[in-house]
Amino acid sequence: MPTVTIYADSVADQNSGHSYSSIFSGGSLQGLKNGGEATYSSSSAFRTGTLINLAQLYLNQDFPTDIERLNRFELLVECKSNYNQTGNYSNLAYNAKISGGRYVNPSGSSSGALIMAEGGQIDTSWTTQTIDLGTDWSMDELQAGISFRLGVYLYSTIFYYHDISFRNIRAQAEYTLKRYTLTLSATEGGTVSGAGTYDSGTVVTLQATPQPGYRFVRWSDGNTNAARTITLTSNSSYTAYFEPVSKLYIGTTRAAVVYLGTQKAAGVYIGTTKVL
Repeated sequence: MPTVTIYADSVADQNSGHSYSSIFSGGSLQGLKNGGEATYSSSSAFRTGTLINLAQLYLNQDFPTDIERLNRFELLVECKSNYNQTGNYSNLAYNAKISGGRYVNPSGSSSGALIMAEGGQIDTSWTTQTIDLGTDWSMDELQAGISFRLGVYLYSTIFYYHDISFRNIRAQAEYTLKRYTLTLSATEGGTVSGAGTYDSGTVVTLQATPQPGYRFVRWSDGNTNAARTITLTSNSSYTAYFEPVSKLYIGTTRAAVVYLGTQKAAGVYIGTTKVL
């Protein structure tokens, strides 16, 4: 099934979850999709249970328009901590909001609640935190753009300083596309290939092949290329038209074929000139 990976752009860097000031050093979150790195540095020690709102991110790339259903949708956050004291660790907090209103909270809280849910433990080496956003997304919501709030939920038995670094924040969606049927037919004198059932948006090659003594004329939509490509976005049908290569006229009437007795003639000669 198709998969799309979408890198996140930063809407705003935030630190509203506590009373102390803080900054991102080493580059802003906006540069993360290009391989950059940003480190959040606290200006003061934090008490256990502090929830720090780090950033709000926005996915602005359009999804395919013909998704049949969303099979999987995850937010992937690559991060690490500088704190590894035994008994003191940090969890990644996250919350997703669709532009226009609905919040998605993986902890199961009701829609519309702005509650940060705990994620996996942040390690001192680079790790990818995988946030399962589920499959309950309509196409309108996906196309509208999705906003995420990221934060760190700190657990500690003591006060301490804490840095957290981010890179390569992205989302990954796995989906099933709608499927459409391509029907092909041909008049006498040739064959066609390329018919079948395909995912929406598939580029399909149509091939019209004439038999001996015939030539390809056109497709039913007027296209005159025997080999052509189309992008399938609906159920579609095409007919290939063929005609005899040779022409014989009796008076002013064109004869498609000539018979000698009951035998179809492959060629008729007048003197040394082949007519068919």
